[in-house]
Amino acid sequence: MQEECPLHFLGVSLRPCLNFKATKTPFMRFLMLAALGLFGGSVSAQTTFNVDMTCAPEGFTDVFVTGPWCGWCANDVYNTMTDDDGDGIYSVTVVDLTGTVEYKYAINGFDDQENLINDMVDGATCAPITDFSGYANRTTEANSTTNDAYGTCDGTCNDAAPVDQVDVTFQVDLNDYAGAYGTVNLNGSFNGWCGACAAMTDANADGVYDLTVSVAPGTYEYKFTLDGWTVQEEFTDGDPCTSTIDGFVNRTVDITAAATLPVVCYNSCDACDGAGDGDNGGGDDGGGTDPATTTFNVDMSCATEAGATLNGATEITEVFVTGPWCGWCAADGYNVLIDADGDGIFSVEIADLTGDVEYKYGINGFNDQEQLVDDMVDGGTCAPITDFFGYANRQISAGSTANDVFGSCSACEDSAGTGCTDPAYVEFDPYATTDDGSCGTLAVYGCPYDAATNYNPQANVDDLSCEFELVDNSCPADLDGDGSVTTTDLLSFLASFGANCL
Repeated sequence: MQEECPLHFLGVSLRPCLNFKATKTPFMRFLMLAALGLFGGSVSAQTTFNVDMTCAPEGFTDVFVTGPWCGWCANDVYNTMTDDDGDGIYSVTVVDLTGTVEYKYAINGFDDQENLINDMVDGATCAPITDFSGYANRTTEANSTTNDAYGTCDGTCNDAAPVDQVDVTFQVDLNDYAGAYGTVNLNGSFNGWCGACAAMTDANADGVYDLTVSVAPGTYEYKFTLDGWTVQEEFTDGDPCTSTIDGFVNRTVDITAAATLPVVCYNSCDACDGAGDGDNGGGDDGGGTDPATTTFNVDMSCATEAGATLNGATEITEVFVTGPWCGWCAADGYNVLIDADGDGIFSVEIADLTGDVEYKYGINGFNDQEQLVDDMVDGGTCAPITDFFGYANRQISAGSTANDVFGSCSACEDSAGTGCTDPAYVEFDPYATTDDGSCGTLAVYGCPYDAATNYNPQANVDDLSCEFELVDNSCPADLDGDGSVTTTDLLSFLASFGANCL
């Protein structure tokens, strides 16, 4: 007989209670009923960012917080900060962040962003993710509250007189570029490497694009890109027009006064010769611009042993190589690797890559991708494009052949496929291919819980046969038997949840 006795938890009706006589109920049903009765929601971590904008440039219209957790996004509503009481302190709460959160503040869609490098060089500690020359980013723990001052570690604004900015005109010749493109962009340290925000123009349709920007005198890195970050220039360390900072090779320029920089050929330190053959005159153009076919081979043994890197997938359905040369695309036909001979090594050839090629491998549409940060921290060399914290990417010269191991700078560890291979033992490992002698305890199937009516004291493996008597309990989630389901029942359940009952 069923009585309409709604079960409530935190004011929410969950299910009708059941009146029944003493009966035997499978243990799994008991746990399911208890869980349904006790859990009604989840709590997401909320991280609050507060920033005093006293030291920010005048005239800003929006303030936002950004970091690798959103792909260094610009203001995107959920990360836009507001000053509701007009006290100059802007705030926002971002949910679902985890662990140590890297971040910084910026304004007006990256018109300006914090620069804390000098603070860190001078001994400050507010931006520990830094190379002391090219970047300096803050950190906080998820579910905490920050109280920062824009552009400074100590809360005091730089009292130095503002430096007058000068106009600098950048020019690039695309006549020798054979690929398709829509827009030409200028990206550099002076605009936060903002992607598609600084579009160049070709007023007289001669193939030479230019853009004038206002900057303070100083040394800047920059490069020309196509369609935002869809295609970008790739240079080699030591090229005469470049500098290398933290493994990244970019153009460099010293600005002392207003200037119009010379016209350079795209992906070259020199002017184009008009040949249109991609060779840029055959001299030392510094860019390695001749398109070449690059071969990628990757041993997938480390991705299949023990199922350790599949993020819940049961099998590998596709392997692909990706990088900034395709906008970090997922599997897109031409970049999919195949294992034609079934030896576990997947391969693909990609044409028209140039210069130094940054790349990594992924599987099943980014169900998983390589994680090489730990390898690099431990002294590996296979992923030189890294901050040793949030990313580590491989690099190869166009026209070369890569022979890699998925997710590793070295061969798979010999122990990856070893373990107990006998299913008659408790230690049985279904993923082990080689027995390592770890089998030690024979499995005895049955009900190992002494509260069950069919308790088997010899059992050490639960076969889900346990039965329990529930007497005079009209609501199975009423664990303490006081006639109602309350927080006390929830705490009782959580106190034992996850305990080893063997």
